[in-house]
This record gives sequence, C-alpha cells and structure tokens, in this order.
Amino acid sequence: MDELVQILTEMKNALTEALPLEKAKFKAVEEEKIGILEECMAKEQAFALRIKGLEQKRMKYMEERGYGNMTLRELADGMEGEEQRKLRTLLDELVLAVQNFTSYNDESMKLVRLRLHNLERAASPDGGMTYGREQSADDEKHIISKRM
Repeated sequence: MDELVQILTEMKNALTEALPLEKAKFKAVEEEKIGILEECMAKEQAFALRIKGLEQKRMKYMEERGYGNMTLRELADGMEGEEQRKLRTLLDELVLAVQNFTSYNDESMKLVRLRLHNLERAASPDGGMTYGREQSADDEKHIISKRM
C-alpha cells in the first residue's frame, strides 16, 4: 500500500506545483500576453506528461493487485484502521488539488474562448456589427422595410 500512497502523493504534489502555472496562464490570457501564454502552455505539456505517467503507474499498481475495477474510494473503504485513515486523507487532499487546478484551467479556457470569439467577430466582413448597421439600398427594396 505504501507504493500507492507514494504515487498518489506525487500526483497531489504535481497538481499543487502546477497551480502557480495555471494562475500565470490565466493572468497572461487576461492581460493578452501571448508570449507568456505560450511559455505556460509549453510547461503545461510537460506537466500533462508527468501526470499521465503517474496515472499509468497507479493503474498498473491497481491492476497487478486485483483492484482494477475499484475506485480509490472503494479501495479505502475496504481497508481498516490507520491505513484507511491515511488513504482517505490523501484522497481528500488529491481531490482538492484537482479541483483547484481544474478551476483555474477552466477559467483560463473560458477567457481564451471569449477572446477568440471577439477576434473572430472583429475579423468578420461586417466587423461583428449585426445590429445598428446602416441601411443599404438593397434593404430599401424589401417590402417590409418600405415606409408606409
């Protein structure tokens, strides 16, 4: 069980260490600093590989011991005493680290999508103006647009 605790601790630590990176990414998007955003994304790729490796290690551990179809919570519930307490505490900490990381990542992605949408609108032929535009000669030919 010590090996699993070590893997989960590494995952929690990795997520905690990546949190400042997510904050920096959000700030870069907010301030429209593309160079800093690119740096953050490059570092984020390395982080993603690290987490993927740890997840594969965890899955292998679980499979080799016959826990492949169990969640970590189910595994902890099946334990007793100090081992159970230790694993539950670690899982709570891991869940919190995931939530914090995901929260910043989600907010950054929302802001990126908003900025992209604004750029696309501004680049459209009408400059993103669909309301309040000047009436063209073609509009005046339409029966509904004629004044009565």
